[in-house]
Amino acid sequence: MRTAGIRQRRIGLGVVSTLVALLVALPTLIVIPMSFTGEQSFSFPPQSWSLQWYRSFFQSQAWRSSLIFSLEVACCVTVLATVVGILIALGLRRLPGRFASVGQSVVLIPIIIPAIVTAISIYEIFLRWHLSGTLLGFTLAQSTVVLPFVVLSVGVGLSRINPRLVQAAATLGARPVGVFFRVILPLMLPAVLTAMLLAFVGSLDEPVIALFLSTPTQMTLPVQMYDSMLQVTDPTIAAASSILLALAVFGGLIGLVLLPYLRRSRRAERA
Repeated sequence: MRTAGIRQRRIGLGVVSTLVALLVALPTLIVIPMSFTGEQSFSFPPQSWSLQWYRSFFQSQAWRSSLIFSLEVACCVTVLATVVGILIALGLRRLPGRFASVGQSVVLIPIIIPAIVTAISIYEIFLRWHLSGTLLGFTLAQSTVVLPFVVLSVGVGLSRINPRLVQAAATLGARPVGVFFRVILPLMLPAVLTAMLLAFVGSLDEPVIALFLSTPTQMTLPVQMYDSMLQVTDPTIAAASSILLALAVFGGLIGLVLLPYLRRSRRAERA
């Protein structure tokens, strides 16, 4: 009876997970076909098929520049958030239990505070510092949003490292920097890679803060999509959404390709 109950719970959990996955994927399953429509407006299912809206996207200077700027910001955010997140995770790891809990709560504040509140605060400060519409401003602002996810991911990787390995390296004469690069970083590399992917996708798809920091000549792709919807509504927006989704999926595929390699490397090092 106990085995039957466990099996029923697994089946129920599988059904619920499948329904949730379908609900999340449903907008994507509608937007992607609409981006290949041959009509002059949104239609689903498409009556004809064409690549004209992708051509329209890449032939438009506004769309191309927003895509390139989004990629630049996402790459800078990935580097900055990963480096800072690793340092914060290492610092929290060395704190006593109570102080570590308080520090982790502070790190999670950007997730708790509504995005609009964070965006208004950042806009007020960056306007005084003349950082609005700049690559540095976008990088700093969006790094604060994705930093909690980086810290959590790296923290999980650190928690799986055997402290005796670090102590052994220190006992053999390795300096703290050497211990980090030769022992800690290789062992938590899968977690770091996951954190980098979360930072890249989170920055690439962030619309609220980017909307406040954008200027008429410097905006990210989500802001350009929002601005285009206010002016002209055509399937070019669907093409832009599909490209944005493809970039996120491409980042995830890179992680899926590299993670098995990293695991094999760790097993070889242990052997």
